[in-house]
Amino acid sequence: MRLRERENEERCAMRKHELVLELLRQRKSVKDIEEFV
Repeated sequence: MRLRERENEERCAMRKHELVLELLRQRKSVKDIEEFV
């Protein structure tokens, strides 16, 4: 049960990281990214 919870947290973190990278790719300002995260 615990392991699955940790996997979900890691997956969420990865998704957030990918979204930040996508924002960087689109040349969003740092302020926009900080608001998003």
